[in-house]
Amino acid sequence: MGRIKNWLFGDSSSDKEGESTTKLKSQLNRLELESKNLKRQSEEQKELAAQMLENGNRNGAKQALQRRSIYMNRLNQMQNQLMNIHSMLDSIQTVRGTADVVTAMKAGTDVIDETLSEVSEVDAERTMIEAESQMDRIATMTEALSDTTFSETMGLDVDDIDNIDAELDAMEAEMTASRSGDLPSAVSTKPTARTETEDEEDVSD
Repeated sequence: MGRIKNWLFGDSSSDKEGESTTKLKSQLNRLELESKNLKRQSEEQKELAAQMLENGNRNGAKQALQRRSIYMNRLNQMQNQLMNIHSMLDSIQTVRGTADVVTAMKAGTDVIDETLSEVSEVDAERTMIEAESQMDRIATMTEALSDTTFSETMGLDVDDIDNIDAELDAMEAEMTASRSGDLPSAVSTKPTARTETEDEEDVSD
């Protein structure tokens, strides 16, 4: 009910915070403006004192410096007030941020409590056991369906498989020999030249 009321008519605490911040900023602007005027008046009195002193009017110069001192005192007071207002605004911003964090964390803990009330530790353990069992069954079925024995031997008898194994062994041996440089050289198909002795033996026969 309180949330609906705040939504319809606004949050009273937020309204107070906004009103307070507005007033503080208004005073901040006023003090900053008056501070600028006091600085200007103080500089003017200092220049006036220098002119009067140069003209030999020592008493007038003294009065100008007295007025300057009054302006400077008021300026210091305003600077202190400005510092206090800045601190107050910073404090409001800080406490508002802290309150927002607390509110958000409170909402989070409420959600966690509500969610935890829907399940128990026993339910969590049972769910994990069931999930592990299901994953094991899936892995077993996947491995069975991935077995290539059926497709690799389909249409082949025992002799064919033995011949394939023998062919693989021969290919591996040839590859090993090729890498080591022991591969036998190709047999020449050209006829060899006959020597004179061989020709004479043929004639005598």
